[in-house]
Amino acid sequence: MLLVAILAACSPLRAYSGPQRPDTEIATVENDFAIYGFWGWSIRVVQVDGVDVGELDSGVELLPGEHTIAFTYFSDTAGMVMRGRHPCFVTFEAVAGRRYEVSGEGSMFDTSWRGWIEDLSTGARLGCAHAPAKPGRPPDWQPAPVGT
Repeated sequence: MLLVAILAACSPLRAYSGPQRPDTEIATVENDFAIYGFWGWSIRVVQVDGVDVGELDSGVELLPGEHTIAFTYFSDTAGMVMRGRHPCFVTFEAVAGRRYEVSGEGSMFDTSWRGWIEDLSTGARLGCAHAPAKPGRPPDWQPAPVGT
C-alpha cells in the first residue's frame, strides 16, 4: 500500500477531464530540480489555467492548446523548505506528444529570479512574467493524479 502511495505522489497531475490519454495525445510539463547533498532547489508548477494545484513534485499533463501555468522556486536545506514569494506566469501553446520543462535561475527572495518554459523537443524557451498576462479562464477539469 505504501508503494502505491509513493508511486501516486510521483505521477504527474492530469489537468483534463475524462480517462487517461496516451502520451501522443497530451503535452507534459515537467519540473526542474537539483540536489547537492543536504541542499537542493526546484522549480515547480503551482497553478494551471487559474487553478491552484499545490506544490507539484512531478509536473502536469495537459491537452493540446493554449494554457497559462504558474511556477515558482523552492529551496530545501536539510529539510527546511522555503518557497519563492513571487511565482512566474507563462502562457504557451501546448503541442500533443511534446515534453516541456519549467526552469529558472536567480534568487527566490524577490523577483530577480528569471523563469522560463522550455520545449524539450526543440530547445525553444519562452520567458515568464511575475504577474499573469491575462485573467485565467474557468477550467473544465479538477486536479486529479494520473492513474485515477
